[in-house]
Amino acid sequence: MRKAIISDIHGNLPALKRVLKDIDSQNIDAIYNLGDIFGCKNPEADAACLDILMDRVTVNVMGNKDLEVLLNEQTLLGTDADRETIFQTHHILLGTSSQQKKRWDFLNCIPYVYFESNKIMYFHGSPLDPLQGLLARHDVHDTKRMDLEFCMIHYLGFHGHTHSPEVISSEKVYLEPENKLHPSWIFPKAPEKPIKYFIGVGSVGDPRGWETHLAYAILEETEDAFHLQFRLLEPLS
Repeated sequence: MRKAIISDIHGNLPALKRVLKDIDSQNIDAIYNLGDIFGCKNPEADAACLDILMDRVTVNVMGNKDLEVLLNEQTLLGTDADRETIFQTHHILLGTSSQQKKRWDFLNCIPYVYFESNKIMYFHGSPLDPLQGLLARHDVHDTKRMDLEFCMIHYLGFHGHTHSPEVISSEKVYLEPENKLHPSWIFPKAPEKPIKYFIGVGSVGDPRGWETHLAYAILEETEDAFHLQFRLLEPLS
């Protein structure tokens, strides 16, 4: 099976359409979304992104922005203007029309984490804090927390939230790709060492790192291994 894993769209409708067009050219069997559909800056664009994902995505996990819209409140401190945009987005997305009810049902059913077989876990932030935990490059030095985070996955943990494509091993090593234009890794199903990996899939709508390309991951499972490839698209002009 060949999966495209996207995250952090943040209401960027042109970027989402561009990434989905690329996904359609990659012989993908399923699309997984790791949260933060909404940007809470343009409620109409947020609604359009959600409607597209409801039709296209096989697996979703909850992001902190998604929960803010669902609950109509902030999960982090912010300004009065931030609270107002969340309020506006909530009321445009969720109401009494048939489409608004579909959105409500869809958002209410999104889990915080998703497990696949006994080897892969998907979440937005981190295993300890699925909504807002960070697994960024500098976190490899926080040994105690990273040990706890790695204890919660069996082998591979896919996440968003950092907005940057990255791979961190349980040996506290940030893995640099050999080829930054076409970064890829192979994770054998029967590894010689019991090493685990956190894999940040990058961001569709608000990219950071690696020259701020629009980024998503492709994961292909074969009999012996998981094959990971990052797709990096030129930023929108």
